[in-house]
Parts: sequence; structure tokens; C-alpha cells
Amino acid sequence: MDSVLLRELDALREYVSRPIIIHSGYRCSKHPNWTQGSYHDGRAVDFHIETFTLPEMYFVTERRGLFRNGGIGVYPDGNFIHADMRVGCARWARIGGKYVDIAAAFQVASKLP
Repeated sequence: MDSVLLRELDALREYVSRPIIIHSGYRCSKHPNWTQGSYHDGRAVDFHIETFTLPEMYFVTERRGLFRNGGIGVYPDGNFIHADMRVGCARWARIGGKYVDIAAAFQVASKLP
């Protein structure tokens, strides 16, 4: 994984004082979900923050400089956040394979056990 991304994740961990659990980071071309882009370059990560709700994870991630100007995706089905170091701000949510408004994703997440 990209060293700048790792430093930003560590800074986020220090900021929230909670463990950050990484679900996915660098993906080689043999990974079943491989596509050319941020994962291939080690510049994307899927994670969750212990004891945080999905909206809490989203808002603290969005406050971080590197991620604020990059991509942040919300995935209630897996209760995780995607963050990447792309150039340009992008926000999205995905539920059941369909892209939805982030507010709708938070409503779904609030109903999960």
C-alpha cells in the first residue's frame, strides 16, 4: 500500500483513538475483484473503525485532508468505508450492488443489527 495512504490512516486512527480494521487494500491483478485503478496502485482502502457507526466513520474520514479531496464510498451492506487518493472529490454509496444517495445508505445502516 502507498506510504502516504498508510500515514493518513494512522493519523485517522490517532484522531479517533480507535482501531481501524482494514478489509481491503492493494489488489494484484490475480485478485477476483481487480480493476485498474486505485487498488492496483495501493492508493485505496476499505476499512471500518471499531465502535463507530457508518455515518460517524464517513464524517471523520471526510474531515481528513487526504481523503477530503479524494474519494469516499459508503457500503452499509458490509459496514465499511472506501477511501482513496484520487485527484478530485467523489462521494457515493452502494447498497445491494446499486449506487444510492449517501443519506439513503445511512438510513439502511441505522436499521442493521
